[in-house]
Amino acid sequence: MKIAAPLALLLSAGAWYFAALMAMNLLSGPFEERTCLTDCVQTYFYSALGLCVAGLVVGLVAVFSSKNRLIGASGLLVALPLGAIFLTVFVVGNFSSLIFP
Repeated sequence: MKIAAPLALLLSAGAWYFAALMAMNLLSGPFEERTCLTDCVQTYFYSALGLCVAGLVVGLVAVFSSKNRLIGASGLLVALPLGAIFLTVFVVGNFSSLIFP
């Protein structure tokens, strides 16, 4: 499991990269003028979400089974804030209709 710690860090960094691309495209102007429309933004979102979940899982594996716990913990700490952001988006998007009918 020597590869798990650096892999967790790389997966987490990749998730942040796709999340940044998604945010830049969402904030790049009106919908009609964007070059990256709904399908493109969805691809960025699901890529970032998948890499974030993979980074969290591999980071947990690296922290609990590796001799290189510092790198595994840093990969986990990089992925946790993005995971919290995605969890918040999911909860607000799915349960806001219950609060605001």
